[in-house]
Amino acid sequence: MDSAYLKKNLGNCLTECLTEVAEKRPRDPIEYIAQWLYKYIDNERYRKEKKKEKKKLKQEQIEFEKEEILRAQRKEEALRIAQQELERKKAEEERAKKESVSPAKLPPVIEAQEPADDEPKTVSSDETQELKEEPAGEEAAEMEAQETSEHPGEEPGDEQTPNQADEETS
Repeated sequence: MDSAYLKKNLGNCLTECLTEVAEKRPRDPIEYIAQWLYKYIDNERYRKEKKKEKKKLKQEQIEFEKEEILRAQRKEEALRIAQQELERKKAEEERAKKESVSPAKLPPVIEAQEPADDEPKTVSSDETQELKEEPAGEEAAEMEAQETSEHPGEEPGDEQTPNQADEETS
């Protein structure tokens, strides 16, 4: 049972230590083994720290590369935004130049696009109000008949001015 514990926890370490003791034959082998084991523990801690540092360094390198990519993207975006701003300013300057060159010095009229034939025509509220006010069908015919009956013998387009009426009577 003691040998199993020693193999499990100190296996390689103890083997290396005893090999070194056999080769060097120190005056006090027990003291040498104790010091060697202490040094071994320190060396193992140092190796573990180095592994952690390597892992951390790799992770920091990956993060640095990601940051560099982000910086490059930000720089490209800033250049793109600056170029768009420059183009917008040029367009404004051209528009201002056109406005100053025009004889009336009025801003240019931008025509609205008319709806396509396949799109349904929308009726505005003003147009619906006019449609409601206009009489439909028979009522319109009756109103026209009344207008013509008020002035018999006159055609709807034959209106006389007061001067013409005075000349006919004289």
